[in-house]
Amino acid sequence: MADTVGPACTVDEVIGCVRKHARLHGYAVGVHGSLRRDIDLIAVAWTPHAAPAPVMVEAVRQALCRLTGSARLSDLEGKYAYFQDGCPGAKPFGRLAWAFHMPGLPYLDLSVMPPTDPIWPDDVHRVDRFTDGDSGA
Repeated sequence: MADTVGPACTVDEVIGCVRKHARLHGYAVGVHGSLRRDIDLIAVAWTPHAAPAPVMVEAVRQALCRLTGSARLSDLEGKYAYFQDGCPGAKPFGRLAWAFHMPGLPYLDLSVMPPTDPIWPDDVHRVDRFTDGDSGA
């Protein structure tokens, strides 16, 4: 998808920008949806040292501002910390969400699965923990 939707920016460039800056903060990003009405992306904490979701999202927002000229919450949302913090509690499984508006582009709907405390012990990668020790090799 390389259709130009803004004066000097494509949806692909927006997605690339989000992926680049999310990755720098320990997140992987995937496209979710048709990209017709909005740019619907999912960011998932991917590394053991992923930044807190609001830190990653602010870095992405600043990068989008440089790319598009502006990336902001709606006027209503920008007034409330609840929206600035990703609407905690509104989505299942601890997912957070931000919607950024950029000039000449569909809005960005960014859902984020933030880092959580590890649920496995440090030795989770040991094959023999879950098998009889035969890795199948």
